Amino acid sequence: MKLKKIKFFLRNPAYTLAALRNKLSPIYARKPLNNSYTYSDLFIWRSDYNLITFYEYTPYIDIINPNFNRNSNEVRKSRIVILNSQGKLIDEKIIKTNPFEKNIININQLFITNKSNNTYGSFLIFHKDIPPYKYLGEGFLTDRGYTSYKRKDTELRSYAHGNLDAIAGKYNFKGINKITYTKQTYIKRIFKLQYLFKKLSSYQLGFVNPTINTLFIKMYIISEDSRVIDEYAFNIESLGTYILNIPKLDENYYIRLKSKFPMCRPFIYKFLNDKIIDVMHG
Repeated sequence: MKLKKIKFFLRNPAYTLAALRNKLSPIYARKPLNNSYTYSDLFIWRSDYNLITFYEYTPYIDIINPNFNRNSNEVRKSRIVILNSQGKLIDEKIIKTNPFEKNIININQLFITNKSNNTYGSFLIFHKDIPPYKYLGEGFLTDRGYTSYKRKDTELRSYAHGNLDAIAGKYNFKGINKITYTKQTYIKRIFKLQYLFKKLSSYQLGFVNPTINTLFIKMYIISEDSRVIDEYAFNIESLGTYILNIPKLDENYYIRLKSKFPMCRPFIYKFLNDKIIDVMHG
């Protein structure tokens, strides 16, 4: 059997290189234990800086399989799991909506934020209704939808899409025990944010850790002429969230991140006069 595998790898160098890359530097979450799992990104919620967090929940079963229980009045259900900044469970709720109906969820209303020790954290969404094999094949349903943020003194919202298939879990489990995580890479990666940070503006970066181990990140602030202006280093606990403050600088700059996270792509929160005025990805 081992000899057969060796011969196969020798005869298929392209496959061998891809398999080796995915072993040393994977770009995907661990495969769920069975097809009743769904993936979720690890979304950031915030209630600090007068913010309200919303999520645009969609029953994907109706998009992928429009004939699913079409003649019934059965509601669509998902389980939302809310975590604090240390990755510990705060609360979980069942989200219900009618078929073919998008629902905007006010995350801050799902639990009492002023009774929590944290003013930010993350949340996961696991769907109950899963399309049959003929639609998904070997794949799994994934929720990487839109999170939006607005201040209480305005109706304007800023939107950011989910990054990746971060965590897999089941609708009918409790808490965060029965899940699979994103793999950390063996080789550290450099992620360059595709955004020019403006001088005299202040920013925050929001990071999550969908891996099972503590994640170490090193950040470099790079000038437009490629000088290293400053460096930061920090750890994030498993399933944790970390908000990093970047003070105003006298010149424009770029940011590079080095870690064992497959895609270390943070949320960017831009400030004006101590108020968050925009949220985006880098």
